[in-house]
Amino acid sequence: MVPQMKQAAYKEFSSKYVNSLVEKYKVEIYDLSENKIDFTVKDKEKNKDKKKNKQVPMLSKIKETQVIAKIGDKQTITIADLYKMFNIKSLDNEIFGALAVQLKIDIEEVIQNAIRLCVQDKLLSLEMEKENYMESDKMKKLCDEVEKQHLRNAYFARTVKITEKDARKEYDKYIKMIKPEEKDDNEISVKLMFYKTKSEAEAAIKEYKSNPKKFGTDFKTRNESKDRAIDLNYVKRQDVPGPFWDVIKKCSTGTCAAQPIQIDGAPYGFEGNNFAIIHVGDRRPIQLPTFKETSQMFRKVAEKMQAIAICDELLLNNIESIDGKQYKSLPEEMRHKLLIAIIQGDNKTEQNSNE
Repeated sequence: MVPQMKQAAYKEFSSKYVNSLVEKYKVEIYDLSENKIDFTVKDKEKNKDKKKNKQVPMLSKIKETQVIAKIGDKQTITIADLYKMFNIKSLDNEIFGALAVQLKIDIEEVIQNAIRLCVQDKLLSLEMEKENYMESDKMKKLCDEVEKQHLRNAYFARTVKITEKDARKEYDKYIKMIKPEEKDDNEISVKLMFYKTKSEAEAAIKEYKSNPKKFGTDFKTRNESKDRAIDLNYVKRQDVPGPFWDVIKKCSTGTCAAQPIQIDGAPYGFEGNNFAIIHVGDRRPIQLPTFKETSQMFRKVAEKMQAIAICDELLLNNIESIDGKQYKSLPEEMRHKLLIAIIQGDNKTEQNSNE
């Protein structure tokens, strides 16, 4: 089954399955005004019509104890359960607000969908309990893996101790790995203006050669009105195609390249091929990231490397072989990948302890 068909089938099946649970458990769901509404997906349009002339209470006035659903005669789901599921403290929160803007719907509709998810979660939990699913071999194995991962995380949180010196060491290693041509070269400020024909572009180059300041005025006007004028800011050798770099490398600061180049306009939002004139505004030595700017990132790198070293030492001391191969004799790259897998908790390789 192709992925699209599988996804469509899954969506249809899950919808029907949840709706069958709603009938099975005699579920009643309520809106924020405490009026009963239909739960099933097919009745969403009816619910929209019902709420058109309905006054919704202020979100801040709704109490945590307000019931949003009843499951049979004994169980209820309240606003407090909604807070717990989505880890929020009020209905008028950033998460629901952002979703309303993104989906272009009312926040009340976002909340109503959240209520549906809360109900679905409860129904599925009831079914799992009824079928004793948590006691199945599959779930026991999954729970065992989750527990092991938590233990791994706790162990490394206790044993991995990183200092600023460790983070700087990783930063220095990164700087040394940068190729000389990537750090000893210049980065060049480039602006492009596009024309439909080569003759138009050539005429513009001729005009700007005799009046260099006019380029800045024209570029600003076209750029602000989004009229096919692009500021690439500073680019490095590795950022652009070789022939393009050769052109801007030869171009003097504050001038346009002698000839226009033909460029596919698609990456810049223009249709078809366009002729662009290239203007070089400035050139400067490449600005490498400072340790201050990247200290948090390299701290995480240092933590990972220390965890790998700890794990490597544990295996060297306790594991004789893996899949029949001496652990000590494994290539460093293979050991590195294995250790990362162990730390992340996705290592499925059988290990034979010599204990």
